[in-house]
Amino acid sequence: MIGLVFRNFQYRRRRTALTVLGISLGSTLIVSFLLLGQGLETAVAERMRSFGSDLIFVFPGKENNPFAGMFGGSELRDKDVDALKSVEGIRIVLPMQTRTLKAALDGEEKAILIHGSPWMETEILYRESQGFGIAEGYWPTREDAKEVVAGSTAAAWRFRRPLTVSDELVIRGRRYRVAGIFKPTGDAANDAMIYFSQREFRRLTGDTTGVRAIILKVGTGYDLNAVADSAKATLSRQRGIGDFAILTPDKALRLVGNVLDTVRIVLGGLAAVALLVGGVGVMNTMFTAVLERTREIGIMKALGAAESKILTMFLLEAGLYGATGGVIGSLASLAIAKVAEAASGATGGLALLSVEIDPLVILGSLSFTFVLGALFGVVPAWQAARLLPTEALRYE
Repeated sequence: MIGLVFRNFQYRRRRTALTVLGISLGSTLIVSFLLLGQGLETAVAERMRSFGSDLIFVFPGKENNPFAGMFGGSELRDKDVDALKSVEGIRIVLPMQTRTLKAALDGEEKAILIHGSPWMETEILYRESQGFGIAEGYWPTREDAKEVVAGSTAAAWRFRRPLTVSDELVIRGRRYRVAGIFKPTGDAANDAMIYFSQREFRRLTGDTTGVRAIILKVGTGYDLNAVADSAKATLSRQRGIGDFAILTPDKALRLVGNVLDTVRIVLGGLAAVALLVGGVGVMNTMFTAVLERTREIGIMKALGAAESKILTMFLLEAGLYGATGGVIGSLASLAIAKVAEAASGATGGLALLSVEIDPLVILGSLSFTFVLGALFGVVPAWQAARLLPTEALRYE
C-alpha cells in the first residue's frame, strides 16, 4: 500500500508541486520565526549581560518603545544629565552622542560612526562594566585634546590600510590623532566606532543641545531597581522634559519579549492563513484524485479491499502532501535563519545572533504538516472509501 501511495503522489507532478507549495509557505513562516526568535532572545540576553548588572539606561521616548525616540532624533538635555548626578546611589552619569560622518585617512574617505562621551567617565564605566581594554596606545584624559580611540574593527578594516597609533584622521577639515585602539569587545557596533571626548564631538558636529542616551552606573551596595525608581522620579520633576524611558537590563529583556510576542501573533496569523490555503489545496487535490481513480477504487473493492484500507491509503497520500511541504519549509527556514545570522554579524547589528538548529522544532513541524494534510484529506478519503464497487466500475 505504501508503494501505491508514493506512485499516486508522483502521478501529477505539476499539481503535486503546487499543492505542496501552499503548505511549505506556512511551514517556512513558522519554523523561521521559531529559529530566529529563539536566537534573537538569546542574543539580547547576552547583550544585556555584557552591559553589566550595575547599569541603568536612559533614553528619550516612550518606555514601551524607547529606541524609536533615540533613533528618531529625540534628545535628553544637559540639565537632565546634571539632575541625575544628584540621585543617591548613582556613581557615574555618562551622557552619550553618536553621529555618522566622513573620515579621511591618507586621502581615502569613508563614512564612519563616531561616539562622543566624557573621557574619564567613559574609561571607568567601559573598563569596569563592559570589559573595554586598550590593545595599543593609551586612553586620552584631556577633554580638549584632538585625540580619538578607534574600535578594533574600525581600525583593522574600515580603510585600505589598518589604522595605527599616531595616525591622523581628517574629519570636516579637522585633524585628530589616534591615541589608542580598543581590544575586540565582541560587539560589532562598538568595535566599528571611533570614540571622541564629548567636548570635541560637540565642536566637530555642532550637536550641543543635548544627548542621545545616558548610562548610569550604580554604586556598590545599592539596589538597581530602587536607584532606577529614584532616577525616574528626579527626571519627572524636571521642567520641560519630554517622554523618557529608564531601563534596567531585566526591564529591557521584558520589553524585547513583549515585542517578540507581538511579532509572534502577527506571523502566527500569516502562517495560519498560508497553512489554511495550503490545506484547502490538499483537499482540492484529493477530491480530484478520487475522481481520477474512481475505476481503480472500484477494482480494488471488487478484489476485496476493505473500506478502512482505502481510507488509510488516501489519508496517507494527503499526509504525504503536508509532510513534503513541511520538509521544504524546514529547509527554507534553515537557509533563511543562517543567512540572517551571517547578515547580522556582517552589518554590525546583532553580532551575537546565533541560530541553533533544534531537532524538536523540525520534527514538530513535519509532524504538524503531516497531520494537517491528513485532516484536510479526511473528507475526500471518506468519499473514496464509501464508493460502491458497481458504481465505481461503471464510472467513465
